[in-house]
Amino acid sequence: MLWIILNSKYMKKLVYSVIMASAFAITNQAQAQVDTTRVAGQTVTTNANNAFANSAASSGRFEIEAGKIAREKTQNVRFRDYGSMMEKDHAQVNQELTDLAARKGWQVTNDLTEQQQNDLDRLRSLNGEEFERAYTELMQTSHENAIKLFEGAATNERDADLKNWASGRVESLRSHLDQAKGLSGNQNGTMNNNMPPNGNSREVK
Repeated sequence: MLWIILNSKYMKKLVYSVIMASAFAITNQAQAQVDTTRVAGQTVTTNANNAFANSAASSGRFEIEAGKIAREKTQNVRFRDYGSMMEKDHAQVNQELTDLAARKGWQVTNDLTEQQQNDLDRLRSLNGEEFERAYTELMQTSHENAIKLFEGAATNERDADLKNWASGRVESLRSHLDQAKGLSGNQNGTMNNNMPPNGNSREVK
């Protein structure tokens, strides 16, 4: 009888231990599911932010590379000055984006798209007026696309800092577009201060 009683007490402890262990395991599993959801949510947000940040960075790099080509391929001061401005302004913007991404812990790349690389290769193959026409068209198209990209981010981005940053860059992109239109002579855009005030192109002596 004593053995049975002792055995019963042992069994009660054993059953209690099993119940507690099971409850602990269930709690941990539930917490793991919450953590997984939370981490997954952060991943979705990060990936969404990176989608814009990566596109913005590659757009900026394209403008920089095209600006370098403009300085190398033409003797027209108007185009050389515009190319220099693209290098300087977009390098600064990309650095701002890099710094913001670092603070947020995002991985941002500035890889060129296949189309961007093809456009740069085409620019390198052209000279003189043919180059200037192609460069002007590219600058207008690329800045129109960039404005849409940044305006979209300024409206739809979930990260407040990235949203505000994008919003603050739209005006300068519009200025770049106006000046690109001025290169072709189709519109009296606001030109760089280093460019001739009368809008006439001049050659480097």
